Order: sequence, then structure tokens, then C-alpha cells
Amino acid sequence: MKELQLPNREGKIEKEVLSINDSLVIIGANGTGKSRLGHYIAANHLNTERISAQRVLMLDPNPPFRSYTDALQHLNSGNVDVTMLQNDYTNLLSVLFAKTTLRDSKFVELYKTHTSDKKLEISESIIEQLIRIWNTIFPHRKINFNDNTINAIDQEGKTYVANQLSDGERVAIYLIAKCMLAPEKAFIVIDEPELHLHKALMTRLWNEVEKERNDCLFIYITHELDFAASRVNATKIWLREYSLETNVGNIWRWDIVPDAEGFPENLLLEIIGSRKPILFVEGIKGSYDHAIYQYCYPNYTVIPREGAKNVITSTIAIRNNQALHTIHAYGLVDRDYRSDAEIETLKKNGIKFIEVAEVENLLLIPKILKLIAKHIVFDEEDIYKKVSDFILNSLENNLEKEISFTTSLEINFKLNALNTKQQGLENIKKATTDLVASIDFDEIYDRHATLYRNIVETKNYDSALKHYTRKGLLSEVSNFFGLRYEAYSSLILRLLKTDKSQEIISALREYLPSEMNLET
Repeated sequence: MKELQLPNREGKIEKEVLSINDSLVIIGANGTGKSRLGHYIAANHLNTERISAQRVLMLDPNPPFRSYTDALQHLNSGNVDVTMLQNDYTNLLSVLFAKTTLRDSKFVELYKTHTSDKKLEISESIIEQLIRIWNTIFPHRKINFNDNTINAIDQEGKTYVANQLSDGERVAIYLIAKCMLAPEKAFIVIDEPELHLHKALMTRLWNEVEKERNDCLFIYITHELDFAASRVNATKIWLREYSLETNVGNIWRWDIVPDAEGFPENLLLEIIGSRKPILFVEGIKGSYDHAIYQYCYPNYTVIPREGAKNVITSTIAIRNNQALHTIHAYGLVDRDYRSDAEIETLKKNGIKFIEVAEVENLLLIPKILKLIAKHIVFDEEDIYKKVSDFILNSLENNLEKEISFTTSLEINFKLNALNTKQQGLENIKKATTDLVASIDFDEIYDRHATLYRNIVETKNYDSALKHYTRKGLLSEVSNFFGLRYEAYSSLILRLLKTDKSQEIISALREYLPSEMNLET
């Protein structure tokens, strides 16, 4: 357990002491004073090694030869404030060679005076530690520190000077060396530990470095959520805001990231870091429905959760977690085949619905059909009639299937109301019998039959979009425009980036809950 002094989380004058078991990750968006907080920590703790994000990666394969004392003095004179570029790579390499030379000299002197039969053991040098960690991270490429020169060796055995290494490989040498040279039991503050490192490598690198220097407290400062989540046992704090006040000085406001069961940590970090309300939606990142919702709800952080079930559980979990009470979370899902009763139940838990059966149908609403037709110089009314006739005919051809399916879904929803707290076989049987007896199967079927038959008879296209769910409709409708399925949706997304954006968004919003209605 290590104790760390931090500024008060609510901006008060008194400092806070945080007890850290493993390591600490400080996460925050741009402008929240992350680097300045790292500088604050270094300034308020004596035994600290701070690695700046502003670091020069020019690697000199032949660093100047100096004594250990002289090399260390040059390295320490390169310490910089929070805003300056850290250009100490060459001096760092000089220290590596000098410290190894010093170790070798001491061993030789000890060997000369050694009289015992017991074999002398030479301690591992910093360079040998570095190479061992390097081989774990980059097994395909070797590095060699010899005669004050650094070389790299590729898989074919070709040797070349180390300044030809990639940025990631050069920064790995730098970071490992800085951490290995840190004083015993130091607080090692690393600003942007992920910089220039591939995601697959950064986790391995810091795992190895932490294991090698388990006497130290590692303090990572980052905005990279995946990196933060990779520090599994770390304490994590989120910087909410930073200000510089004339009479007080630097003010940081921060919170400890709480546990939230059932959430991947990188998702939890994204939620906590948002300065906007959260809107969970169906789909995946990069999908057209995710993009549409981002355009239609610019004042929300839109987070896709794949299916409706995940949207519902995520929304309810955030709203019911006392540690996350400051976060305003809502869910938006397809109407699908849900009954009015089910919809009302979900609305009470912050779940809202689009006014079509599924998100694909949003791209088939009349105004969108006509807008796309006009854009590609098709007759707007002719396209609308062809598409609406096609969808209504499709519903008519699948009428019994739709009626039966929606009836079954509503019955299933009612059966979920079974009281599972009953004890004893007779009580369970009675509760089940009573529940089944309370369901009017005929009424449910007739109601759905009336709904769908009325849509077909009145040729109510809007109502068809609201209640008819059939995968592949969008693909078939795209043919009327002479487009493939992907090309049709892609065209709409492209137009959202043009001067037609507001016209498209306005049309879509007629079928979506307004931002005001989301929160009621």
C-alpha cells in the first residue's frame, strides 16, 4: 500500500491522501489538466521519476562516453517543466552504458581480491534487464548494446544502427530505460504511456516493466480508454475539469472510477468521461444507425450496444447505480413487435422508442424516399408509390405470419409476469394456472389481426413502417433506385455531410423522440 498526495477532488485547499494498492491511472479529456497534475505530483513527492509526454525520440546509436557521475548529472540537468520538450534520450543512453561499465569495473576489482572458493555472481545490469524485457515484447528483433554502440538485428540476422528502429521500438527502449533507472521505491509518473505504441504492445510492455519494478508506484496519465482498461488492478481517477484561479492556483476536480458490474471497463470509462448525457442505442460503432443517431442527437454521447437487450440493461444499470447518480442515461430502441403495455413499462426505466418497427425502416420513410429520388433524378412520386405498394403487398403476403408472431410475443411478455417467489409445488401450479387463465388469447389475436388487416385495407404506409418488421426490406427497396443495399444507406450517410443534412435530420426526427422527450 502506497500513499499519494493529490489536490482536493472538489477544488478545496486541503490536499487528499489516496492509498494505492497496485498502480494509479489518471484519465481525462483534453483541457482537464492531466499533464499539470503529473507535474504537481512530481513536485509534491521527493522520490519521483516523471516521464513527459513531450519527449524527443531521436536515438543516438553512439552516445558520448562519460563517467557514471557525469552522465547522471547531464541526465538530471535535463529535467523540464510541464510545457517543455524532454530531450534527454542521448543522456539516458550514456547513463545506461556508464552504469554498466561501473558495474563491470567493480566486479573486476572484487574478482582481483576474491580468495574464497565460492563462485562470484555478477549482478544483472540495467542494459541486461532492458534487453530481457525487449525480447519479451519484440521477439522478432534483437538489440545489442556493445562498445558504447547500439545495434539492431532483424530476423534474417542483418545488423543495422538502432536509429533506424520504428518510433514504437525507440520509445520502448526509452521508457524501459527510464523506469529501470528510477530510484528505489520511486513514484514513476508517465504522461501518455501509450504514445507511439501499438495497442497489442503497450499492455505487454507495461506489464513487464511493472513486474520488474514492483517496488515502485506507477502513475499513468492518459486519455486512451483502452490503455486505462488494460491496467486491470489499478486505481483509476477521472479528471472532470481544471482551472487556474488567481487567488488559489491550480484547481482540479476529479472522481474515483467506481465499480459497475456488467460493464466492460473501457465502456464505463467512456460513460464517466462524457460531459453530455448518455444515449444507448442499438447497432455497433460505425454502423449507419449509430451515425444517424449521432447526427440526430448532437447533445448526447451516443453509445451503441448492439441489440435492444443490451441497450435496456445498460440504461437500467446506470440509472440504478448510486455511484453513477450524476450520469443521465437513456436508451433508444426499435419498436419491433412490442406491445403498448411493454413499451409503457420500459419507458418508466428511461427507454424510448423510434416510431417505426426497426431502424432500417427510418430509411424508408416518405420524405427520405423522395429526397433520395430527387437527388438521383428519379420521379419522387413514382418512387414513393412503387416502394409503398411493394411494402404493403409484402405485408399482405405475410399477414398471418405477422399476426401470429406478434400475438405470441405479447403472450410471452404477459407470461413473464409469473411470480417466481412462490414456494411449494401447489402454489407454483396455482400461480401459473391463474396467470394463464388471466390471458385473453382471443382478444390478443383479434387485436393484432385487426391492426394488420386495417393497414393492408387502408394502404396505410406510415402504419406499415411502424408495425411491419422484415429483414431484407431495405435491400429489396434499394433496387427501385438502381442501388445495392449498402450503396443506398451509404448515400444517405454521405448526404448527411452535405447541405442536405438538415433536411434529412428534420425528416428523421419526425419518427424519433425529441431530446426533450428523451428526458421525460
